[in-house]
Amino acid sequence: MANPRRRAGNANVLRSRSSTGAIALGCLAIACVGSQAYAQLMRPEPAAKRHSTSEKTVMRGTLLSADGEVLAETTPSYELRLDDRRSPMSYAFYADLAAATGLGMVEFDRPRNNGEFVRRWNVELSSERTRQVEAVKKRWKADGLSLERRETRRYPAGRDAISAVGYFNPEIEIDGNPFLIGAERSADAMLSQEGVRPGRGKSVTLTLDTQLQQEAMRVITQAVERHKATGGAVIVMDLYTGDLLALASAPVFNPYSRDPQERSGYNYAYTNPYEPGSIMKPITEALALESGQVGENWSYLCDGAMTVSGHSIRCTHVHGHVGLNQAMEVSCNGAAMTWGATVGHERMSRFFEESELLKRPGLGLGGESIGVIQVDDAKRLQLATWSIGQSVQLTPIRMASLYSILANDGLYTPPNIIAKVDGMPYQRPAPRSVIEAKAARRAFQSMIGVIESDNGTGKHLRLNGVPLAGKTGTAQKTVNGVTRGSKNYVANFAGVVPADNPRAVIVVVVDDPKDGQYYGGQVSGPVFREMAQAVMRMPQRRTIPGPSLEVEAERLPARPSGTMTP
Repeated sequence: MANPRRRAGNANVLRSRSSTGAIALGCLAIACVGSQAYAQLMRPEPAAKRHSTSEKTVMRGTLLSADGEVLAETTPSYELRLDDRRSPMSYAFYADLAAATGLGMVEFDRPRNNGEFVRRWNVELSSERTRQVEAVKKRWKADGLSLERRETRRYPAGRDAISAVGYFNPEIEIDGNPFLIGAERSADAMLSQEGVRPGRGKSVTLTLDTQLQQEAMRVITQAVERHKATGGAVIVMDLYTGDLLALASAPVFNPYSRDPQERSGYNYAYTNPYEPGSIMKPITEALALESGQVGENWSYLCDGAMTVSGHSIRCTHVHGHVGLNQAMEVSCNGAAMTWGATVGHERMSRFFEESELLKRPGLGLGGESIGVIQVDDAKRLQLATWSIGQSVQLTPIRMASLYSILANDGLYTPPNIIAKVDGMPYQRPAPRSVIEAKAARRAFQSMIGVIESDNGTGKHLRLNGVPLAGKTGTAQKTVNGVTRGSKNYVANFAGVVPADNPRAVIVVVVDDPKDGQYYGGQVSGPVFREMAQAVMRMPQRRTIPGPSLEVEAERLPARPSGTMTP
């Protein structure tokens, strides 16, 4: 896949339109995008031709959060234009116009600069005020007075939600299509189609939780800055439905920034895949358990390295004898590669296909990346590296899907970002089994020990009274399958909260930290812990596919302590 951050391409890809309105971030208007790389990133996928805004007959619909907060809305506005050469220049005329528009008298009667004849104001006017302005124009025969209707897209949540909500700007075109990114793009057809309110597009409720989204944006921004990283992402996913409760990427898109990366629209949550590193090991364990060749009495003697097809692959330490739980707690590479050998190349490849890990997430956000597998003729070596999360690259959204499988009895549910359309539940795909339930539950138990055991690599992330399950992951960065060097890493952490009655999967990715710390437990682990606390502060509601969209937690069977059955 071409690097979407590369600044290249046709200088004429972006063309400004003058016939429609501007986007607003809070009260700011986004009228341009300063990066050709963004045009490349946002070029629609094949056969995904968007409609032309000239065909729109309704005002764009509203985007809402799952808790009812407005995330994006269109408000009608007008450009008031006054050409003094064709209008009266009298106090009485200005007073009449001020009364009609609600603007202050000073706006019209102020001194002009030399050569200034035409003045413009962006105003929000009721239908009654627009009639009054037209009456003023007729009464004073002011041919230089005009009103042009516009639509302003506003984003009340600002930068906190931009990673997920995205932007819509009909004044910018990309290959002849309106500028769209994020959920604005996912829901474009619905937002543009007349809904229950005449003249208005359908209202679309996203799966995002406002508080979780704000917290995710805060903690990942702080982590990227603290560790002098290139960027990072946080995903919070409902593990039963695939609903994205939070999607945050830092740095955020900012068309006015001097930083080319911020102008590029690059989203770390779904634009570029990374090697997951050791967070792949619980999946490998589950598949090994499913094979029947690994059981409770399994053990492995780690001497610090394993040779596969002539390549020596090391552990961070000499771990000695380890069982299932201990191998996961200390993140033993040799143990995971032994599990992988029992799984086999064919079964591992089939798992990648069945769980759709190598496909685009299919959310329609724009710029979503596929997963990538490094092709290697030495299948034994490839299987070994897959087992420890190397030679395969996944987006953070796909990493979240991995852990929802483990925490939900081996069931895979595709990720989703739309909850309702005009108040009606949005159809979700049915979950399907990709790993045997018993094997998934046992591997999930091993994940609990990573945090709750005194030997676990994530023991410093414990929460009082709340058991957690998770896995640290650290991977050297690669370009075209080649390791860049020992100083370039991706720090990952993935986990489930709470472990005794799972509610959500949390994935944290920090790209290329440069402050001397680079292990997943050091860099991304604390972000996971903060997000786990935020999840536990949420009202305990669970989204259930089907006719009854939301069910109170009290009506759901609690997961008994010590068992892994939801």
